[in-house]
Amino acid sequence: MPLSQEDKKYTYADYLTYPEAERWEIIDGVPYMQVAPTPIHQEILMELSKQPSSIKKDRFVKFNLYEKAGVKEYWIVEPDQKLVSVFLLQKNERFSRPEMYTDEDGINVSIFPDLIIDLSTVFASK
Repeated sequence: MPLSQEDKKYTYADYLTYPEAERWEIIDGVPYMQVAPTPIHQEILMELSKQPSSIKKDRFVKFNLYEKAGVKEYWIVEPDQKLVSVFLLQKNERFSRPEMYTDEDGINVSIFPDLIIDLSTVFASK
C-alpha cells in the first residue's frame, strides 16, 4: 500500500528536483520552504562567517595538528561567551570530549597539578 503524501519522507534526491529559484530545506524528511533572509539576518551571517574562519582553524586545523603531535591539553577560549573548552589527550592518543568552563569556574591544569586558573579573574575585564 503506497504512503500518502502526508506520510512521505522526502530525501536529498527529492530536494535536488526543487526549483533553484526557491529556497528549501528538508528536516527529518519534511520539506520546508525558506523565506529570503532579511538585511539583519544577512549582517549576522557575515559576522558569523568572519568568526567561523578563526573557529575553523581552532576546532579543526589546530585541533588535529595538536592531537597528532601529542599535545596533552588543548584549550579553546571564547572571550565573548566567557567560555573555555578543554580537550585532554587520552591513552588512545585522541582528544577527549571537551570539558566546558564558564567565567564562574576554576580550571585544574592537568599537566601542572597545583595550578588552578580562576576564570572569574581571566574574564573580569570583558
